[in-house]
Amino acid sequence: MPPIPAPESLPRLIVYHQTHHDPSGAPISVLPLITSGVSHVYIAAIHLNDPPENLTLNNHHPDHERNQILWQEVKTLQEAGIKCMGMLGGAAKGSYERLSRDFEAFYKPLHDLIQTKKFDGLDLDIEEPTPIALTQKLLRRLHGDFGPDFILTLAPVMPALLPARPYLTSFCYRLLHPELPPAGPLIRSFVKAHLLGSHRHLSGFNHFELESSPEGRLVHWYNVQFYCGWGDAGDERLYDAIVSSGWNPKKVVLGVITNPENGSGHVELDRLGCCVEKLKQKYGNNFGGVMGWEYFNAGGSRGMKPENWVRDLAKRLGRDLPDKNSRTEAVDSSTAAEAKANTPILRSSAAGHGQMDVRDASLGRRDDGASAATQPRSPVAGSEEDDTKVRRLVAMGFERAEALAALEAMGGDVDAAASILFNE
Repeated sequence: MPPIPAPESLPRLIVYHQTHHDPSGAPISVLPLITSGVSHVYIAAIHLNDPPENLTLNNHHPDHERNQILWQEVKTLQEAGIKCMGMLGGAAKGSYERLSRDFEAFYKPLHDLIQTKKFDGLDLDIEEPTPIALTQKLLRRLHGDFGPDFILTLAPVMPALLPARPYLTSFCYRLLHPELPPAGPLIRSFVKAHLLGSHRHLSGFNHFELESSPEGRLVHWYNVQFYCGWGDAGDERLYDAIVSSGWNPKKVVLGVITNPENGSGHVELDRLGCCVEKLKQKYGNNFGGVMGWEYFNAGGSRGMKPENWVRDLAKRLGRDLPDKNSRTEAVDSSTAAEAKANTPILRSSAAGHGQMDVRDASLGRRDDGASAATQPRSPVAGSEEDDTKVRRLVAMGFERAEALAALEAMGGDVDAAASILFNE
């Protein structure tokens, strides 16, 4: 299977777009992104439902009248050179289970949607236990049906790309770098995908095994979630630990929360920007880039317009910024008004990728995609809070004593504790 050519310049700058309307039902325009320096926009979230023809984009059929403006703007973004992709799944579980149960029946509406909406690619956001064989089959089928220029990505949480124990790092590195000089027989006996698991995560399969398989070459990159208890996007050491485990930095995108209302683990722009600049300086144009969940309220905690939050990161990444005067005209307001829904949009309070909409946008939604493990956490007082932090670290694969020591050393900061444990 030939390697996939890189379809864009690096570093990438990606945003997910899942909150498509404001509380009144008016469409939220993505046209300001045309001059933001963004490289990819993910339209979220696609759900496969029973019966198979009941595929939805969030809570409605993709061709529902409320999505009319969205598809017009997707076409405009693409004409401006921005790649627009779909996102399948997220924490609203069931899409991958249904594919596993009856692949052909549930794949057909997905295929038809990609073809009809002319997506440039698809993001597999697998936040439910899924057999690796299904993931590989879906990658092969999408690649076969849409060709090598069709972009295929995954969105794992950060621990999925780290070996279960630090002493396995060198073996994982060799697994992902078969071009290295041959090792001795003892080392070779350990460099086996089934022996080199990762920390616990949401997808249920071994990402080291996937990446080292022929189907791993079909994955263009991974949008890695460094938030909601799965990492710290303001600490470049976690990204470095992934690269040290053998992952090509070109395929590792730093995933961040764009607003504290979207989930826990938000990193303010100044600290995030410092981390991004360090990674850009270290890896240059081999740095995979930055992904933000999500667009509609990006930078809102600083009173910024969403496109300006994106522009700030674009500058730090050294991406070209088009002249604002060259921006394509938005769909006129009368057309947008006609596309309003009769009822307000409701959203989830969770913070991840891809759940059904269940809460009003004005309350600060976390769109389509939080699992229980990725939801924002309410602070709890005293020892119960400490025990919760310890359990989180134990769930990542650390011993309880290690977790306690790391938390004590880092003053109770669970993300910082995870960082030093991963880098041991």
